Amino acid sequence: MAESLVSSSQLNNYLKTIDMNNAGNKKVLSSIQLLHPRYMEEVLYFLITGIIVIEDLHDKDINNISAKVIIDGATGSQDSLKAHLDYYRDLLKNNPKYKQFNTTKHGETSLMIAAMLKSSDRFQIEFLVDELGNLAGSFPSVSEVTTMYEDTFDAPENQALVARCLFEAELLRDTYGITNFVVFHDRLMQQIKQHKFLKSVNVSSVRNDISETTIVGWIVRGLFNYSRYSNIIENMNSSLLTMASTFKEDNNGLGLGKYGLDKMLAEPQNTYNSVFSTTTSAREDSWLLSLFSVIHVRRVLKGEIFDGVFYPMDEVEYELELYSVMNDYFKEVQNMCLLFIESMKLKVGVPTNE
Repeated sequence: MAESLVSSSQLNNYLKTIDMNNAGNKKVLSSIQLLHPRYMEEVLYFLITGIIVIEDLHDKDINNISAKVIIDGATGSQDSLKAHLDYYRDLLKNNPKYKQFNTTKHGETSLMIAAMLKSSDRFQIEFLVDELGNLAGSFPSVSEVTTMYEDTFDAPENQALVARCLFEAELLRDTYGITNFVVFHDRLMQQIKQHKFLKSVNVSSVRNDISETTIVGWIVRGLFNYSRYSNIIENMNSSLLTMASTFKEDNNGLGLGKYGLDKMLAEPQNTYNSVFSTTTSAREDSWLLSLFSVIHVRRVLKGEIFDGVFYPMDEVEYELELYSVMNDYFKEVQNMCLLFIESMKLKVGVPTNE
């Protein structure tokens, strides 16, 4: 392929759209994995872009010889897709609201990078264990610190902050229909209570990952306030690809992009309920990428760039309000975490961030 248009998140999203229990689909995907890497990449590309439909491959014996024939047959269609992709990309670039959105995001880049680069040490409560008590400021056991941690988390002043988080979570469930948001909240609070911010200087088992690719690390750094530029590019390319692949159906060929956007909005993986599902078992960095994708489709595309053009303003305002309440939730969690960390640091006797 002259240009790579497919990312790992696009592949993951594609796999969510097909029946992974279907014997024919499993046979095709297993065969593709055995191909030469170049052929494997190209066949996956044509599947993801919709140029090849996986059901059409069910009765084919896929190997390095037949793959070349499949790829050659799809290449002609690719040229048309590329032309449509360029068309929608130009349409987007000339959209005044996209220009405004892009300018805003560029202006936030330095703030986002500064937040991303905040060291985990800033949020970790370090302590030293010395059973004999010879080292100044040490604790006789890990359990003494973990008990202090749990008691501080359960203290009335901290629970009042947790209650504020819960209020926003219940609002997202009851008013905005994110069915399992309170379940997500409960799991997040439990994760924090289970010594998430503790770090022993000399006991390696008490060290937790709170990097910016974890949910807690993302929240305490305030990264919910920003969109990673790399994610914006990746999600925008994915959206344009969907529009390009549905050009013929788009407003009877007028090519305004609404058909493709409607298709994205209707896909189960582009709903908040899919992200905050009780069955979610993805790695935290993958979970965050899924959240970014949903925000991109629902807030950025529907709520900001194509707002009153394609959709009634009451629908647009609903998406923007939902996102705002969700952001309020993450702000409350961040505030609770930062105050809790400062309180624990004072008790343990380590410098605070003040």
